[in-house]
Amino acid sequence: MLVLPLVLLRYVLANNSLKESSKYNAQDISEEETKYIELKGDNVSDIVIVAQESLLFVKSVDNYVQIYYQDTTGIQNRILRSTLGSILVQADFLYQPHRSYLINPKQNFELKGNSQKASLSLKGFSDEIPVSRSSYSKIKLLLQSSPIG
Repeated sequence: MLVLPLVLLRYVLANNSLKESSKYNAQDISEEETKYIELKGDNVSDIVIVAQESLLFVKSVDNYVQIYYQDTTGIQNRILRSTLGSILVQADFLYQPHRSYLINPKQNFELKGNSQKASLSLKGFSDEIPVSRSSYSKIKLLLQSSPIG
């Protein structure tokens, strides 16, 4: 006779603990929606881990790339010994508007000029990113279709 109430009590407690753990798991998943990307350079110690939405653009400088990203203190950059092609393979969401640059199309870039001499500007950054004539129309469509936020 005592077995049936004990079994029911165990069943109820087990279901409540499963519901509570599923609540915590759902909260953990929503907090972990931030996707981080790991960019590796040619050297073993060349690794940059940055949130995908905070990555602004990548600039090629000789045998190195400068990775620009938004931080709590402003725009930061890190240098890796790598090529743009290698970075593009690691971060396939980036787009190449010019042979020396990769941009994150989710950022709020402003397209200036026409197809002959176009450039991209970013709020809080003084330099402009050139846009090649061949990629001007694609960049224009890409920036018009991306949500501003």
